Amino acid sequence: MSIEAMWQAEFNPETDVINKVGSKDNWYQKASDFWDKEEASIKGVLGGHDYLHEPDIRDSERFLLPFLKSQTIGNDRALDCGAGIGRVAQHLLMKHFKKVDLVDQCAKYIEEARRLLGNEPNIGEFYVAGLQDLQLKERYDLIWVQWVCIYLTDDDFVRFLNTCKGHLKENGILVLKENLTKTGFIV
Repeated sequence: MSIEAMWQAEFNPETDVINKVGSKDNWYQKASDFWDKEEASIKGVLGGHDYLHEPDIRDSERFLLPFLKSQTIGNDRALDCGAGIGRVAQHLLMKHFKKVDLVDQCAKYIEEARRLLGNEPNIGEFYVAGLQDLQLKERYDLIWVQWVCIYLTDDDFVRFLNTCKGHLKENGILVLKENLTKTGFIV
């Protein structure tokens, strides 16, 4: 099934699809409902796979360091998209950037991130917003997007990337880490 066929089936009221989303609003509500039920912890934001935390941070830092050491990018400001409780911000980005902003659609995650990190001198803004609705004020040396784009519709994903492009500093980079499935679509 093509991506176009999947969206037609999902949004067409006459198709027979198990667990059909039905509309764009329902697509986002389904994701929101899922994450609202998960606990505000590393285990919760990793969907019960907290054993991935340390290797993820280690390998992410291994990826990021050459850009910083070569001064390919600056280290003034980073944005953590899909930040959850601030796991990536706290364990990776705050070590390397003067200011780090966080965005997540789940208010309880951002509240926990604010509780954990809000008094840190290099924490900037906390945004409660889905990436489909994200409006930024700053320009960034780095925009880190991890395990969150799967929740965007295709059109909103393109809009989000354009938003990022407009808020990157000269020589800024966007890092996109995403999960994938070997077959089919899971909605």
